[in-house]
Amino acid sequence: MILKLIPKYKETKWGGKELIKIFNVNKEKSNFTNIGEAWIASGYEGSESHIESHIDGFEIGLNELYKSNGSLFGHYKSINFPLLIKIIDANEDLSIQVHPNDWQAKWLSHFPNGKLESWYILKANKEHEIIIGTTVNSKKEFKLKVKANKIGEIIKTVTVNNGDVFNIEPGTVHAIKSGTLVYEIQQPSDITYRIYDYNRWDESDNKRELHIKKALKVIKVEENKRPIEKEIYDSKNLKLTQLVENKKFRLLKGIVDGESSYNFKRDNYFLVITVIKGSGKINDQDVKTFESLILTNDELNNSKFDGKMEILITNPI
Repeated sequence: MILKLIPKYKETKWGGKELIKIFNVNKEKSNFTNIGEAWIASGYEGSESHIESHIDGFEIGLNELYKSNGSLFGHYKSINFPLLIKIIDANEDLSIQVHPNDWQAKWLSHFPNGKLESWYILKANKEHEIIIGTTVNSKKEFKLKVKANKIGEIIKTVTVNNGDVFNIEPGTVHAIKSGTLVYEIQQPSDITYRIYDYNRWDESDNKRELHIKKALKVIKVEENKRPIEKEIYDSKNLKLTQLVENKKFRLLKGIVDGESSYNFKRDNYFLVITVIKGSGKINDQDVKTFESLILTNDELNNSKFDGKMEILITNPI
């Protein structure tokens, strides 16, 4: 079965107009002005993306389907949908932040899992930078600089280009900066410990909360290494490259240039596929740029592709 995904949109202080254009959000039927995030594959309570039925137009929540039809998802081991995939439009700099790992999330925030995430840079201005890591060698030094309000002295900036990939381990200080469009895959968690937020105010005219004490408990000052890309398949019409493989998920990039097929193993559980450029067909389902779908477990053995497009493919581990 092929499941077409309908995103859940998130208005944010730092969002822009790019996602309104990309997803053709109808202003007459919504109150969105600045969308910061499109949650394209989410089972997160209160922010669930939906599945569209091609038979009667009926929509069902992704997590509802995941819980009631485990065979479609290879009977994956988690109670709730195990991934959260977003497209992020940073019209302003995002807060400098850090995320906990699983046990830290349970300890500090009473939440069942932390937040391991990966980024694929869809669009960035020339010579653009993001923040990943710190310049200090110890947590003590980091703490002293934060207390002295010298954040600029301890953050590490990295120049990025379109197509760059980053694996953001829990504990890594990071921030997406203004002018970046990012595909993000992560554990299903919304726990963020802010270290600095440019003195922004929330919708209730209160200064946005920082979480310095919790952040200092989870930060790592070790270098966050870039993932090593690995070619896994190369034919005339289809090229597959593994961009990320960590403890929670795998991310591939596919380049389709004509009719082709590939045998994904069914122990991949299921695949979430997002078209990032071009258009075509996936298992006879028409797709175009920025549309996303799920190939369920029964569709993996003989996955078919046609058209001219670039796709991102992910599955849980």
